[in-house]
Amino acid sequence: MKKTYFMAALGILAFATPLIAKPVKAVAKPAVKPAAAAPVAAAAPANGVNPFSVTIEFKVDKLVVEKGVSQHVLVSSSKVLPGDHVIVYAHIANAGSVAGENFAASYPVSSSMLLEDYDGVKYLVSVDGGKSFGKLEKLMLADAAGVKRPAQIGDVNAVQWLVPLVPAGGKITVQCKALIR
Repeated sequence: MKKTYFMAALGILAFATPLIAKPVKAVAKPAVKPAAAAPVAAAAPANGVNPFSVTIEFKVDKLVVEKGVSQHVLVSSSKVLPGDHVIVYAHIANAGSVAGENFAASYPVSSSMLLEDYDGVKYLVSVDGGKSFGKLEKLMLADAAGVKRPAQIGDVNAVQWLVPLVPAGGKITVQCKALIR
């Protein structure tokens, strides 16, 4: 038996863009089909409590030289500058007593960000503002005249992580890396 949960859009301070968490199916309840594949505002489960939460964390990859030795250090920061390399972490938590499966969390990519670690495996991408997601090599864009071309990494404006299982009482962290333009 399964039950579907929806999460509300969450605000993110660093880029003032929302994180959108899509349906989550919790094991051991009757199945409920999601209303649509598009992002949803919120639909509370029957008991009114949604056990899932998503928080976003940014870390800047800084090159630090100490005693003549260079090393990369990840620094928490609410301010990033052009040229900074950042890691965006999405921490997905399940405070419930039932595991959640097939969780999809989407994050809008600011136009000032260029993804650096896209490999077609860790996450899916969107070039239409999060309306649809897929592998970059399969996505197309049309110009003003309607001429289509293959999408490129600079066209990406959202990422989506697909998490097969969020254990009861557990937390899963997913990430992407980007260069601030």
